[in-house]
Amino acid sequence: MKLNLKEKIFNLLAKNFFGLNYDFSEAKDFNLTKRMKQNLRTVENKNVTAVYSSGCSGEDFHRLLDDFYYLTRCTEDRQGIKLRNIHYFIKLLQRYPNSFITVSYINKDKQIAKLKEELSKSYSDKLKDELEKLEKRSKSTIPISGTLTVMYGDTAELLYAGFNDNFKSYNAPFYSWTKSIQRAFEINPNLKYVNLGGVENEGHLLNFKKKFHPEIRTSCNEFDLPISPLYHLIKFALKHKKTIRKFIKK
Repeated sequence: MKLNLKEKIFNLLAKNFFGLNYDFSEAKDFNLTKRMKQNLRTVENKNVTAVYSSGCSGEDFHRLLDDFYYLTRCTEDRQGIKLRNIHYFIKLLQRYPNSFITVSYINKDKQIAKLKEELSKSYSDKLKDELEKLEKRSKSTIPISGTLTVMYGDTAELLYAGFNDNFKSYNAPFYSWTKSIQRAFEINPNLKYVNLGGVENEGHLLNFKKKFHPEIRTSCNEFDLPISPLYHLIKFALKHKKTIRKFIKK
């Protein structure tokens, strides 16, 4: 793979001045492995389906948006973080045409019927608990996972996601992310990149994203590259401003 001049200069600066490497890598086509296909079938066998937004208006869109926003708040509560408000999501979708929301739903009635049939054949506390959990829900379709995908040029960004931890046994996040990627390629078959966001060196997020077999592009993170000859003088003055102020007062 050839690097353009800008990339070569950036690599040179990062390596020589900061001892870091910046790897530019090409994105590969998104092909489902045998295991990924099996995981999708397992989720769908639990009566889970994905629904996508189209446009930014109408009753169906706002219902889908409300469900996605609810899932992001589930993530906020679980992780102790703060994401964006619902108006921000609307602006994103309006700003970038072809962007969309994906929400995965459980068909409550079908899944309840399936669980009752399974329980009649073989009793299980796990199945019983799952059945009771579904029966307590008032909605006929239960949102359990969702993503917001921004389409821009030759790239799709899975920018925001959320899921309901009460239904983690359904493996819904994997299902929603996979369906979102597939939908992105349906909208733009000429996509070159699908950005899954950042990863840490270890942990749940890395293990989750590894399921999609991505090419991890390593960056050197943020750094300062002074361009003003006064930078070091100003930095010194700010660091010792109290001492300088006392000296001036004398």
